[in-house]
Amino acid sequence: MTTTDPEAPPVAALTDVHARVLLAHLADELTRRPRLRHPAIEAMLEHDRTHHTHYGDSVAAWLDAVGNFTEATGRLTIHQNTLKYRLRRSRELFGLDLDDPDTRLSSWLQLRIGAGNSGRSPSWPAATRPVTEARAGE
Repeated sequence: MTTTDPEAPPVAALTDVHARVLLAHLADELTRRPRLRHPAIEAMLEHDRTHHTHYGDSVAAWLDAVGNFTEATGRLTIHQNTLKYRLRRSRELFGLDLDDPDTRLSSWLQLRIGAGNSGRSPSWPAATRPVTEARAGE
């Protein structure tokens, strides 16, 4: 497998970049089949884009921090009450049930890869996406 990451070796074993490859495949699948995208995430990202709000970034930071408010608010440079408000409003406005583990996972994946109609960049650099890979074993 080759990568376009300038700091990575030009060739990498799948075991070295497995998570990146998996996320790249998921991103490709969500691009090909947009109906698989989480509707609440789509609505939230559209709202953020049109109303200049930050629900998507707030949910992503909270999920990235595995629910740790101190860490998430530090990343966002906002008060904990602001984050709690945004999470509560994400449920009220978009029906996003972050108490459900499957919803948390699917939401985090979609936010992490930047899939959706917001034009939001992925949390991991595009330069690390695989350019080519062997199809054996798929």
